[in-house]
Amino acid sequence: MNIEKPIITGLGEVLWDVYPDKKYLGGAPANAAIHASQLGAQGKIVSSVGDDPQGIALIEKLQLRGIDTSLIQVSKEHPTGSVQVNLDEKGVPRFVCSENTAFDFLQWDSNMENCAKESHAVITGTLPQRNPVSRKTIQEFLDSAEKSLIVYDVNFREWNKSVHSIVMETAQKSDILKLNESECKNLKEILNRQNLNNTEFIEFLTDYFNLKMCALTLGHKGAVLFYKHTISKPALKINVKDTTGCGDAFTAAITLSFLKNETPEQILDFSILVSSYTATKISAVPVYNQEDIDKFRKKIKNI
Repeated sequence: MNIEKPIITGLGEVLWDVYPDKKYLGGAPANAAIHASQLGAQGKIVSSVGDDPQGIALIEKLQLRGIDTSLIQVSKEHPTGSVQVNLDEKGVPRFVCSENTAFDFLQWDSNMENCAKESHAVITGTLPQRNPVSRKTIQEFLDSAEKSLIVYDVNFREWNKSVHSIVMETAQKSDILKLNESECKNLKEILNRQNLNNTEFIEFLTDYFNLKMCALTLGHKGAVLFYKHTISKPALKINVKDTTGCGDAFTAAITLSFLKNETPEQILDFSILVSSYTATKISAVPVYNQEDIDKFRKKIKNI
């Protein structure tokens, strides 16, 4: 495909990540769109915020980051979403997400249909589909995005019948699937493939869901990618400050690299690099650009 400035749309939740001392932009699909924008794409977010000070501030903050917010709905009935974030001594976050928020009641409209048709890639997840209203809207968006690359970051916090249904429905419509180690374990159990190692399992998922690519992130152990063939890379040795948003950075990077027709090795190298850079900063979407990533690459090589 190799589009110079592709439109990458984050479809789902946008919210505030609330730390003990400060709040930051958050929501996995929104984070991925911001990361993609900072890496050279045109980032859009399809979501909903409340008609409250938090929602107004969130939209203003996104606009300052160069994100197209024209498809963020403003709800008078439901508040802006938020997640309480607490980091442990290793920079690993624990999340508590608010419920019945604006992004749970995303409404389908003609503007969304136009966005679905013009997006080069659409990134979505599981959490924004926890409410039947938003789930219906998100699935309709995916159905309308016939020419888009559909990227599904599984990203679930717990497993139940509802989550099972969401994962299966969304994965079947996806071109790229990204999951982490705990999600991999759950899916192995649900699909009765506990006998497979991680490499075998992502190859199985690629075939099972007819994917173009499947990626498994393993935290401090690196990542595995199946695209044409299977490759794995160790994690970079870095000073971790906050791993919030690292998976979203990884998702943005694999999406952008795939659209650029890069090799599997290039895709995985770049994605680990961007997610590692994110882990050296506080918040899910620290401000950076491609030049910062290039400098970080040189610094890592010299260590």
